[in-house]
Amino acid sequence: MLSAKKFYLTCACLLCFVFLTLLLSLKIGAVQLDWKEVFSFQSDIVNKLRFPRIVLALLVGAGLSLSGTVFQALLRNPLADPFVLGISSGSAVGATLAILLGLTAFQPIFSFAAALLTILIVLSVSKNFNQHSLILTGVILNFFLDGSGFSFCTAWNNQPHWSWNNQPHWSWDN
Repeated sequence: MLSAKKFYLTCACLLCFVFLTLLLSLKIGAVQLDWKEVFSFQSDIVNKLRFPRIVLALLVGAGLSLSGTVFQALLRNPLADPFVLGISSGSAVGATLAILLGLTAFQPIFSFAAALLTILIVLSVSKNFNQHSLILTGVILNFFLDGSGFSFCTAWNNQPHWSWNNQPHWSWDN
């Protein structure tokens, strides 16, 4: 457990690291900018490309860390992740169904709805909500949904699962 002084020192060091990373991310890229262009915010590269991406990366990172903390607190397990409760597999099955039905524009909606349905199933099956039944139910559902997603792709159109990142011609040359 950190003392208050060490906690604040750690937070200050991490904030300095984030600020330095932000500055370097504004300067370094495919097009090299000098520091005057970075700090003047007159360049379209800074205003329309780099800075919005940095802000989005910070927000996504904060959201992921918050969701990870919620998983770990809910399950009282420092190794908890979305795979443990089957949420990732449920989301992949939803995305797979959208692809197979030709509704790729609605793939995020299918994926999110399937993830919500998966967590509702896990919570309803493990009625007493203790962490052991949640984890066991989630892991079982995870394996079931993983197999279902692979089976859908194989049976429906005889193609490998999209999440395998299938590249037909892997070699060192390409």
